[in-house]
Amino acid sequence: MSSIRQHMFALVVTAAVIAVFYVQSFRASVQESAFEPVRVEIGVEHELPLSLSLSASELKGKGLMDIRQEGEEMVFISLPSGWQRKEVRNVPLSSITQEDTSFGFTRYRIPAGASVTFAIPQYPDTLLVHNPSGIALKVALTMVNLQTNTVETNVVLVQDSPAQLW
Repeated sequence: MSSIRQHMFALVVTAAVIAVFYVQSFRASVQESAFEPVRVEIGVEHELPLSLSLSASELKGKGLMDIRQEGEEMVFISLPSGWQRKEVRNVPLSSITQEDTSFGFTRYRIPAGASVTFAIPQYPDTLLVHNPSGIALKVALTMVNLQTNTVETNVVLVQDSPAQLW
């Protein structure tokens, strides 16, 4: 009888090990397939030709975006509502106002010459810029990856259709 019990015990242990292996493999495959790239869209509204400088830095999935408005007018920029304003330069803090969040976006009013830094809780894999004004928008982009210590720069003209910055 003890031999039968030993064989049964060995069979149960083997089945348990196999079950644990398959459950872990299944969890890993579900986690890999659950990853969805983060796509962010921003909108810039203006009435005159505009130059905008965007400096984005990333570390461990989070980031900062510095937006410098180099135009001569007040512009409106719609950003994801999860982005948090952190710093304002070149203008009084009170001159940067925001409207209530709508459709997941917050619309900021940014005066000429202002520079505003936003914290990005989840750094996007893709960033699209919309220019509904139809007037020339030059975006000077600087991307800094703090993990790899790399810097990339690019200049993009956004006029009639959205442009993918990265």
